[in-house]
Amino acid sequence: MQPTDAQRAIRDQFRRFMTDELEPATPAFEEGRELPYELMKRMVDTLGLGAAAGGWERAGDGEKSAQEGPGTDPEMRGLLAYARTQLTGP
Repeated sequence: MQPTDAQRAIRDQFRRFMTDELEPATPAFEEGRELPYELMKRMVDTLGLGAAAGGWERAGDGEKSAQEGPGTDPEMRGLLAYARTQLTGP
């Protein structure tokens, strides 16, 4: 089974983000010098994860906005539900 062009494009986009953003920050996270929440916000924004799960996206002004829709991937919805608890303020 070979991935489609769209699946390869998504894979490549995720790989670039992880290589460019996550790998350089990992030592600071592991040593407790930084928390990953800002990176998680950029990941949701850059990779469109909020829209993929029917969760939330960040509006252009930096505010979070709810998005209607059930989402299609229960695992992604669970991940974003957790991320939402970490990224949203009181």
